[in-house]
Amino acid sequence: MRPAPLLLHHDLDIVQRTLRDHSPTIQSHLGGNEELYENVLRFVQRFQPGLVTRVNFTRANRFSMP
Repeated sequence: MRPAPLLLHHDLDIVQRTLRDHSPTIQSHLGGNEELYENVLRFVQRFQPGLVTRVNFTRANRFSMP
């Protein structure tokens, strides 16, 4: 029996694709929870470090990039 094929490509999720494609034009991001905020922050730290200081989270379940 042969092993199953390996994953060759994993596309970004919708939030990461939006950040990748539209971050210069986005004024704010609204999020549903802290997990989403952390996901956005990790992505921005890795691929757009100049925007890290623009990502903020508030307890009102929103984060933004002014």
